[in-house]
Amino acid sequence: MYTRNGEFKLYRMPAEKLEGFKPDVFGIFSKKLSRNRHGLAAFLEKRKNVEVSVSEANTAQGEHPMPRPLGGYDVVITSPPYGDSQTTVAYRQYSRLAAEWIGLPNARKVDKLAMGGQH
Repeated sequence: MYTRNGEFKLYRMPAEKLEGFKPDVFGIFSKKLSRNRHGLAAFLEKRKNVEVSVSEANTAQGEHPMPRPLGGYDVVITSPPYGDSQTTVAYRQYSRLAAEWIGLPNARKVDKLAMGGQH
């Protein structure tokens, strides 16, 4: 199975196309890594005079980020990208393939193990 460019759904590639499908995964990864590194450098250059406060918390365990800023938060970053696994972000689709590739256990059960996967 593979994803088509610009699409979210997985699909099974026909056997005749699969035989000649040999993407340079490390080359593609290297190019994206280089692009992201340059993007980060450009971002850091632009934000030199910006005040940043970072806090972390395990909200799944009931923790709240402290200290809480008076004006609230501008950005909240979560990992995994929380939502109800059944109806929002196709997290399983993206994480399962990588998890299987590197041999992580329960790779096919991400939807059931993630937030919202069980009642």
